[in-house]
Amino acid sequence: MKSILNCNWKVPVENFIADGYHVGWAHAAALKAIDSPLSPLAGNQAYDVNTGLQVTTRGGHGFGVIWDAAAAIHPEGGAFRDWLAKRTPIMRERLGEWRSRFYNGHWDASIFPNCSFLYGTNTWKLWLPMGPHNIEVWTWTLVEKEMPAELKQMMVATNMMTFGTAGMLETDDGENMEQCTGSNRGWVTRRGKLYSGMGQVREGVHAELPGIVGKGIVCETSNRGFYRRWAELMSGRSWEEISREPHYAPNREVA
Repeated sequence: MKSILNCNWKVPVENFIADGYHVGWAHAAALKAIDSPLSPLAGNQAYDVNTGLQVTTRGGHGFGVIWDAAAAIHPEGGAFRDWLAKRTPIMRERLGEWRSRFYNGHWDASIFPNCSFLYGTNTWKLWLPMGPHNIEVWTWTLVEKEMPAELKQMMVATNMMTFGTAGMLETDDGENMEQCTGSNRGWVTRRGKLYSGMGQVREGVHAELPGIVGKGIVCETSNRGFYRRWAELMSGRSWEEISREPHYAPNREVA
């Protein structure tokens, strides 16, 4: 699927790279209508810091996971849950007990600079800039190669319902992305600075994961990594200078 959004390309990348904190507000109505395990997130009334985490890397890539939520918003998720249950022992054998948890989680992620995907919701996005205020959105459905054909078709249908051009979640996000871009074009707004400091006290290094890890899905660890890398590329005079840029590393550990 292809569509046009009147927004700056960085806005959807930022949204997908640290997806957790907007869900309860932007998708409150959809969460109530879907009636899923994620429905308590509506209005951010039932947030628990232990529900997931965020990760950012040196290259500006970002990732977030909500534990045990891979099949949460599929209206007919039984087949997907059965598939996950069948495949989880394989993941546990290959990756170990702790890392295999990711397989059953819902992921949000962006690959710097302009590629994003969700695992669980199973959508893959490419945000192609057409100028400072317009992008073309390319959308694919993400499936496992070994899935049966019926399950793949269910994934396609769910992706169209949620993150297709007229999907219930895509329309929520698209309107917000366009309005965020528009409101930031004002003269007074452009004189200010973007604040992206949420969750700094809960981020650090992790014994099992690379990069910087933020505890909880409601934080801006991945946002900071994305904009940190973008700022390095915008201010650097050469690739040599950019590569010498010291990497931010918080002096704390997170569990």
